[in-house]
Amino acid sequence: MIESQPQSDKELVIRHMAGDRDALGILIKKYTGAVYSVVISRIRDSSAVEDLVQQTFLTAVRSIGNLKAPEKFGCWIYGVARNTCMDWLRENRKYSKNIASVDDVEKNCLARMRTAAETDCDFRLDELKRHVADLPEEQQEVLNLLYSEKMSYKEMSEMLDVSTATINKRLTLARNSLRQKINGALSKNAEL
Repeated sequence: MIESQPQSDKELVIRHMAGDRDALGILIKKYTGAVYSVVISRIRDSSAVEDLVQQTFLTAVRSIGNLKAPEKFGCWIYGVARNTCMDWLRENRKYSKNIASVDDVEKNCLARMRTAAETDCDFRLDELKRHVADLPEEQQEVLNLLYSEKMSYKEMSEMLDVSTATINKRLTLARNSLRQKINGALSKNAEL
């Protein structure tokens, strides 16, 4: 049995443009995790994340004919995701600060019912998430792609259309910033 070689993004886009529906499915499956990471790094409303990931792919399907460089599909879909998020943020800016998400309410209720040790662990995880959320978006993105999507520096470099040195710099800045914030918080807690 001959095993088929994985096809490049360029080949898949060309196949899709020729009417092959399976090709589009392969592209969507390949990039869903990365698009999800982009959306999560920009949108704090967990109820909107799934809708925005879906909207990203719908927009991509509608405008894939405008893609001039099919080999750059990854960079292109990343840009579509970013623009989809920016549009959502503009539309929801006045509401987003005042809305408590269902997840936040659920976390608060569950935290009250847990033991002191579990609550302490949750607090530390929530504190880490807050610190990550305070980082610049480009640093959040590389952290999400590295730790959530398990992407290599090279894969991130290609997707974000920057050098691996830039990826390394963003990760180093993010890690150093988190280290300082966490050490500062630990120092304050030790003083109490």
